[in-house]
Amino acid sequence: MQKALDRFDRRVHEGIAQRPPGWLKALLVLLFSAFVFWIARLNPNELLESFPPGDIPGLRLMNGFLWALLYAVTLTLLFVFLRRRGASLAQCIFVAAILAFALLAKTRLLDYESDDYDFFLAYWFYDLQEKTLMQALATYLADYTPPYLYLVTLISRIKFFPDLYLYKAISIAFDGLLAFGVMKLVSLRHKGLMLQIAFFFAAYLLPTVVLNSAFWAQCDAIYVSIALCGLYAALCDRPAKALILFGVALSFKLQTVFLLPILLALWSMRKIKLHHLLLIPLTYITMMIPALIADKRFSTLMLAYFRTADMYTELYMNAPSIYTLIPSAKALPQLYDGMGVMLALAVTVLLCAMLYQKRRTLSAASVICASFVFTLAIPLVLPRMHERYYFFADILALVLAAYYPRKWYLPAMVVFASFVAYYTGMQVGYKFDLHWMALVMLVALGIGVRQLVLQLREDEAAIGMQ
Repeated sequence: MQKALDRFDRRVHEGIAQRPPGWLKALLVLLFSAFVFWIARLNPNELLESFPPGDIPGLRLMNGFLWALLYAVTLTLLFVFLRRRGASLAQCIFVAAILAFALLAKTRLLDYESDDYDFFLAYWFYDLQEKTLMQALATYLADYTPPYLYLVTLISRIKFFPDLYLYKAISIAFDGLLAFGVMKLVSLRHKGLMLQIAFFFAAYLLPTVVLNSAFWAQCDAIYVSIALCGLYAALCDRPAKALILFGVALSFKLQTVFLLPILLALWSMRKIKLHHLLLIPLTYITMMIPALIADKRFSTLMLAYFRTADMYTELYMNAPSIYTLIPSAKALPQLYDGMGVMLALAVTVLLCAMLYQKRRTLSAASVICASFVFTLAIPLVLPRMHERYYFFADILALVLAAYYPRKWYLPAMVVFASFVAYYTGMQVGYKFDLHWMALVMLVALGIGVRQLVLQLREDEAAIGMQ
């Protein structure tokens, strides 16, 4: 009997250490999705309880199905990555379990309604719900471009379910793609699978990521996740795919331009060619086709970002900007507005010149470091910034910590400053004086620039030794 038990124990150890077959991974997806469905269905969501008692059981079933479906899609994406890395059954089970609890933790934040939801999102949803599909696609949503309208139009077809949950489901879905992009960028530096998985969950559960999507119902994860995948594709010598992804990201949000200066470095490294740049405007135009069919004007769609540029006139909107450090900035907004644009351009040109000078020795690490510097420096000095515009920098600071473990405090600094700005912007409690957070961001920028200079020197020395 003891020998049989020992043999069984040995086989279990051997089994979980081996790569699981496809059917077993499909079974894991099914089982853990069922677990997410069961827990999500039982969650005491206040918004569901506000519906008529007779509707609540059906709403709970739909709520469970929504999050189980989102979980299944995210886990399948992860399993595809793990299969290529030769993950064992034990690693697959670990990933499935942690992802389930991480997603369920986010669903506990669904009931919070922000001012943005009350004033904009709720109105858009019910307005689009009353329109036909073509009428909905011809609608304008404040400063959002048509691709986000497509997503809102899609969820507006779902009736008798809290629209707030649907908005947040879109953002949380892209949280998974965001974490996947982080994991892929980390994989360029580290081959250890568990470390890559650790960074996936670090990004998925980053405080500003959780606040942005599950709590605030914002959509910054959409364009950042797509742009990160584009950056990875470029570093893996897939220029066409990279530029298409950059074009898709730009079609969602103008803030993608914070990362676009890195294209000069990629071109200098011969990762992309000049003709590939045409894919960005072509992709942007392609993304506008449904809106064009719905009777929107081509000129309006092409100039959408110029049309919305004057919507905000304040120098900073709850952002830890350098203008929080200037007492006279609020009193002379027009003066600092023009100066700020010129300063942002000067910073961008200076960084681009630095990278171009070292074009023959640039490495992937230099590109990652420069990407962080761009996405932190530009919103720090550019006027009319929101607190959410540091989202890119939050994520790339985390990636940078994988490349330079001794700089573990860098994402802590950037995310903390962003978190405080979020807390102030959402007006859920005490408002912090953001000039201290601006100083934190300035210090973080200084650390990033110094690390970029050191990396450029290291790249040059490595080429010289060959």
